[in-house]
Amino acid sequence: MKRKKEEGEPVIPLSNLRERVATATGVSLSTVKRIIKKGKNKPEGATFSSPRKTIEKPRSKSDLDQFDEKMIRTVIYRFTETHQCRPTLPQILEAVKNEG
Repeated sequence: MKRKKEEGEPVIPLSNLRERVATATGVSLSTVKRIIKKGKNKPEGATFSSPRKTIEKPRSKSDLDQFDEKMIRTVIYRFTETHQCRPTLPQILEAVKNEG
């Protein structure tokens, strides 16, 4: 289509409207034909709807309730305040067992 503008004449003749639309939009000619066919079969005033992708939300990997999460969080905060380093998982597990 840019060549058309530069040369001053259309690359695809104006009589081949479907082919021009397919080239301009970057979709296949059969897709353009299918959309036109759907448009002809639609009642007056109806609009096209595009398919919506279903987005699967990742599930949380823990089955802890908010109380347990808060307790583990406070154990980690206390550990970092007292030991001045980040705790490892075995250290957190031991501290939770002692708290619990």
